[in-house]
Amino acid sequence: MTNMKLVLIPAALVVALFAFSLTYGLWFQALYVEGTVDTGVLEWKIVDQFTSDAGKQPDRSILPGFEGDSFIVPERKDVGWTDCVIAPDGMSATFTMYNTYPCYMAMFSVYFRNTGTVPIHLEYIEFYDWQGNLITNYTHPYTKLKDFAVDCTGDGLPDIEILWLEPLGEQIDPGERSNEYSWWVHVLQTAPEGATLQYTIKLYAVQWNESEWPIQYTQPG
Repeated sequence: MTNMKLVLIPAALVVALFAFSLTYGLWFQALYVEGTVDTGVLEWKIVDQFTSDAGKQPDRSILPGFEGDSFIVPERKDVGWTDCVIAPDGMSATFTMYNTYPCYMAMFSVYFRNTGTVPIHLEYIEFYDWQGNLITNYTHPYTKLKDFAVDCTGDGLPDIEILWLEPLGEQIDPGERSNEYSWWVHVLQTAPEGATLQYTIKLYAVQWNESEWPIQYTQPG
């Protein structure tokens, strides 16, 4: 019995050493795998816009703080007007209000398209003043943005207040166009009479599985 033990122990050591050497050899050996990896493109552009007073429409007004309903100015005056310029790269849009006066109101909208290859979610909106300074970064997904005041003329006084109307988090598939994203602008009493007021917006999106607040759709039934 003693002699058998002496024979078995060296045999076990040989097996262990062989396994270790095999593992060691594989660990330090270069392994090559062939295949194709496709990467997605994350891209979107503002493709359309709307302003409520781009032509000869009668001026509209609303109470400060966006209280009550908007209404057409008495006598159907056509004093102020608006326009929008979408940047060549489609990443921003600049809105201008001309010949404004206190209580003048306009409504604005943008639409954008997923020009990439992966689904995206609109994650937040940035507003910039006339000098390109960031005014606010709107990220709340399910409620209207409380109105905020903007100095568009650089005199240190607020000229307009903005009310964002849409929830964020919509998923847009490749090639698809977004829903309408709209907001209201009200000219404040501290704005100069007949002033030209301007601001810029930028829309930011993320890959669909990286959104912090995707809109949850409820299936019917």
